[in-house]
Order: sequence, then C-alpha cells, then structure tokens
Amino acid sequence: MSTSDLNPIPLFVEEETGAAAGPLSDAEVRRLRDERPPLLPNKVKGGVLATDSTVDDPSDLSETGWGVLFASDLADGVKEQLQPLLDKRKRDVGKAGDLLYKEFTVEAGTTARDWCKPLKVDLTVSVRPRMGVPYYLLIVGSPQSISFEFQAMLKMQFAVGRLWFDDVEDYGRYAASVVAYETTQPEQSRNAAVWITGIPGDPATTMLSGALRTDFLDPDNMLGAPKFNLEAFIGVDQATRPRLLEILRGNLEYGRPAVIFAGTHGLKCKVDAANPARQLARQGALITQEYNPAQLGPDTEWLLTGDDVPSDARLDGTMVVLFACFSGGCPKNNSYRTNADGSAIPIALNDMICRLPQVLLSRGALAVLGHVDAAFPYSFQGADGAPTPQVLRDPLQRLMQGRPAGWATDSLSLQWTMLSAQLDSPEYAALETSDPDMFGHVVTAKTNARNYILLGDPAVKLRVKELLDPGTA
Repeated sequence: MSTSDLNPIPLFVEEETGAAAGPLSDAEVRRLRDERPPLLPNKVKGGVLATDSTVDDPSDLSETGWGVLFASDLADGVKEQLQPLLDKRKRDVGKAGDLLYKEFTVEAGTTARDWCKPLKVDLTVSVRPRMGVPYYLLIVGSPQSISFEFQAMLKMQFAVGRLWFDDVEDYGRYAASVVAYETTQPEQSRNAAVWITGIPGDPATTMLSGALRTDFLDPDNMLGAPKFNLEAFIGVDQATRPRLLEILRGNLEYGRPAVIFAGTHGLKCKVDAANPARQLARQGALITQEYNPAQLGPDTEWLLTGDDVPSDARLDGTMVVLFACFSGGCPKNNSYRTNADGSAIPIALNDMICRLPQVLLSRGALAVLGHVDAAFPYSFQGADGAPTPQVLRDPLQRLMQGRPAGWATDSLSLQWTMLSAQLDSPEYAALETSDPDMFGHVVTAKTNARNYILLGDPAVKLRVKELLDPGTA
C-alpha cells in the first residue's frame, strides 16, 4: 500500500506499542475523497447562523428556543437529575414556552431524517424555531441509542450538544454547576489558557504547535476577545503534564481561565472484550510533552486520563476545547481504514463517549468540544493550500465573546459543507492528479471538520461582562 510522506498524519499514539500514528496511505485518502455529505445545508446570515429571519439575536433563548432529546432507553433518574437545568431553560425561554421549550423522546436507532419527518423539519433550510423544533437542542443519551451520525446530521442546521454519563448522578452535578454559574457571580477572570505539545521528532504535534503558535500569538492579531488575556504553554518545557494539571486547578498568573484549549495526541487503546472498562477509561487521554514511546503501562507519566483530573480542579464555568484524536468520543469502526475485502475494522466494542470529557463536565465545565475519531493538524489548510488556523481561532474567539457554545462552534459545520462543495467542483477534483498531496490535505480537512462533537448544553455561554479582570481572580 503506497504512502506519501506528505500524506495526512492523525494525532494519536497507540497504547500497545507507544508509537505515534503514521500518515494515511494513498488509498485511504482516496476513500475519504469518495465520501459525500448527504446534504449541503442552506447556511444563512453570513454563512454562520442556521436560524431564519424571525430570529434577531441567536443568543437569546426567548427567540431561538431550547429543546432536549431524551433517548428512550435512559436509566431511571436521569431526567430528575437534570430537572434544575430544564427548569432554568424554561425560564430562559420565557412567555413563549409552549412554542419554544420542547422535550422529545427518541427511539433507539432512529435516524435524524426519520426523526425530522413527523415534525415537518427540512434539514436543507434554515431553522424557524416557532415551527416546533427549537434551535438549541441537547441530546441526552448514549451514541448507541442516538447515534453520532444523528448528531452530525442535526448539527448542520441546529446548535446541538450531547450529555452522556456512566454515573446517573453526574447529570445532576452538571445541571447544578450550569445553573449555579448562570445565577451567581462568576469567580473567573477573562483569561484563556492554550496548551499545545510540540514533541521533538514528531511531525504531527510539530505541525500543530507551529501552525497555532504562529497564529494565536501573532502580536498584531493575538487570540482573544477585548479585555481577554492569553496564557500560552506550547512545546518543550511548556506543554508538560504538571503544567496541564495546574491549568485544570486554575493556578495561573492571570487567574483561573474561562477557556482552556489543549492540542496534542490522543491515546488509542486496543479493543478488549474481556476488559471493556479499560478502553472506556483511557481512550482519548491526552499525551503530554514528556511523551516517551519506550515507557508504557497504566502509570504512564506522559498521559492525562479522566481519572487523572485532580480532585481540586476548578472548572466551574469553563469552556474546554480538546484538539486530539478521540478527545470527545470513539466510533465502533475505523473511519479511515478497512480490511482488504472492504469490511470494517473495529476499534471499539461500541460507539462511545470517552471518559476525559465526561469527567470535565461532571467537575463543572460548561461544555467540551472534542473529536469523535481522528483529528489532523492538516485541518489548518484550505483548498488553495493557504494555512487556515482560523478554523480553530473562530470558535475560540466566539466563545470568548460570550456566544453560546452551539452557535460558536457552528463555523466548523460550515467548513465541512464548504470544503465538500469545493471538492465536487472540477477545479478541485483535478487536485487528485495535479497535486495529490494538497488533495489529501483538503480531503482530510473536510472529514476532520465533520468529526467535531460538542458535549454539554449548546446554550451555555461565558458571562464575559461579569468576569474579573485578568490577574484578579
């Protein structure tokens, strides 16, 4: 199987061997090219928002509405645990509650299209919330009941988040922390922490840290909203495990951060039917700057799993963005590689939400944006070959402007649809022959943009005007 050294490289480390992933093969890149989105949604208002002209302010729930989709097989007590959040959202929607606050039950295995049909929702047009389905939608259920595909389809027009915890009481912890954040004075500063590994000799993290360091720290265009401070920990001696732990504890010079961005390899564990809990606990764990492929085992000093999140972490009211393979979830089957006969290669026993984001949400994080499946540093490359770090800058910037999480991350769905449309044109289709390396990067950027997942309530937002000045929290 031929492979160019310039082909896209995923951001993961194999637990079994300790080795970082190599580039995709030429055949795997072509397979991604042949995948087509099932629709190209009608994005409106500058290509970012999916609400129609009846909505003046997409951050106002009294205009957009809010709904929750409960999986039909949820454990007893889940809704009761979430009731404080449900009651808060009813109050936020206000007088139009009967029209704009909705609770739905979704039967296991239902597709997004089938769910939409009886509700008379057309996924190819902009959202009119008063027609029966609000713009902000929270899925509550496992990806085995309400699939990743369901969420990916729905988020092309709606602002969609998901909650799934193994411990029923974690739903109550999350609901309580969101309500507390929205009803009391925040104890955070307008501070953002950026932590990105750049491991010597490792092309994927070197590319990631190089692209984002150059853009995020540009003195003429520093990442951050007005009055926001940025503390960056990038590469050697900076993106260490102890440093990441202190970020989670909020022990930073300019105060506890309201936004945390972590970019690195994620851990890829083997499928183990005899011990499924191990993969659930460790898949997508973050690889730190101390990475050493010769040092394996459960007590690895270059790894941060959900169980490693310190008990004194201070995450209340924090937005977290994790750019790493499996940092949000993991599909049952490999999306990039098949057996010689074309059959699927399992990489998990079932589709799953990974443990690290679950822990962050249960400890107070408002939302976690991560990846289902692989993540690639080549996401920062446009169809013309120009670097596009704004793919990640835009949602981070919007979060720091106080935009709701589901709205702030909508630009990622837009990137997927735009790259898909471009690759269908004769000009860009010709890249496969004229510039196969560039072709591979663009195809991977398209696939990568589709694989983001928002975990948490999509309506949560930072109370930017009430955050403390940097250095005072």
